[in-house]
Amino acid sequence: MGKRRDGREAAVQFLFAHELHSEHSAAEQSAFWEIHSAKASVRAYAEELIKGVLTNLEQIDAVISPVVENFRIERLANVDRNILRVAVYELLHVPVVPAPVILNEAIEVAKNLGGNESGAFVNGVLHRIAKTIRPKASARPAVSSIVQVTRDHVRKILPEKASPLSPFEDGRPKVLLIVGVNGVGKTTSTAKLAYLLQKAGHKLVLAAADTFRAAAVEQLEVWSQRLNVPLVKGPPNGDPAAVCFEGYERAIKTGAQFLVCDTAGRLHTKHNLMEEMKKVHRVLGRKDPTSPHEVILVVDATTGSNALQQAREFHKAIPLTGLIVTKLDGSGKGGVLVPIQQELGVPTRFIGLGEKVEDFQLFDPKRFVEELL
Repeated sequence: MGKRRDGREAAVQFLFAHELHSEHSAAEQSAFWEIHSAKASVRAYAEELIKGVLTNLEQIDAVISPVVENFRIERLANVDRNILRVAVYELLHVPVVPAPVILNEAIEVAKNLGGNESGAFVNGVLHRIAKTIRPKASARPAVSSIVQVTRDHVRKILPEKASPLSPFEDGRPKVLLIVGVNGVGKTTSTAKLAYLLQKAGHKLVLAAADTFRAAAVEQLEVWSQRLNVPLVKGPPNGDPAAVCFEGYERAIKTGAQFLVCDTAGRLHTKHNLMEEMKKVHRVLGRKDPTSPHEVILVVDATTGSNALQQAREFHKAIPLTGLIVTKLDGSGKGGVLVPIQQELGVPTRFIGLGEKVEDFQLFDPKRFVEELL
């Protein structure tokens, strides 16, 4: 009993430090244990918990988030957040430990590390979670039932289906602004989205408004030639808003149903980038007050909570209407799209599952939930 309780407390302390320093490594754990001396049995259990939480973080947070929806998990006190994560990991993946033991010892740890208020908060949240995933404290829940409960939680947050892109009936071009930081696959996604629209029989124009990155313009130019789609581009380091404005005029002139604009990247924390996005928004509004009609953020599935922060910053500058989640064929499962939907109300519209154009697809929430868990 002491081994588990002390192991939980050590695991929470390590996860607390891990969040502050963000990089998890064997060296970091060794340094941690040099400072926090512990019996071999306590250390072994703590390391098992640490590995379990970090490996299953998306699943764990998907269970916690609906219960603490008024707080948002990333805004909970660091100690409370990690106590909950450790306890939920045990409830889900260590059925040999009875639920009352997990809850009572987690509450003890919370009181010890965060005081009585922390203990009361953790108590309330964990009892609600335990009732759902371990309805009978003495029984060991089947893995299938645990997974099903978690899936049900996530399904309640996500829309039943993704909204496809449809042209306007009055002949106006629908303007799609594709935004995101560098490195997430924004330009490639812009091109693949153009391919999807063309495949659906729509006429479109591409605008290479990432004028600060020559490679992005060149990449989009190659795609435009491959798809035989008109491309509007400007001079290097030119005004992105002017490129989008010219793209709109070309779309009107050619009778295109869609104008797809690839925009500048760089870091979401850069003030100038957000101001550029606002300017593009204003300039397009001169041609059509309702334009841009879609502002779609591209995020990388492997970046985790950083994608949520990117979504917050872009949504604050120009309200987002959807997400494109890329690199779902890699190590990331894309669980971050759940808190983005829950917190910001921004739905995922498309996903990237590989390098080929055919790997870019309309998002299927039901399939996503099945494959996430």
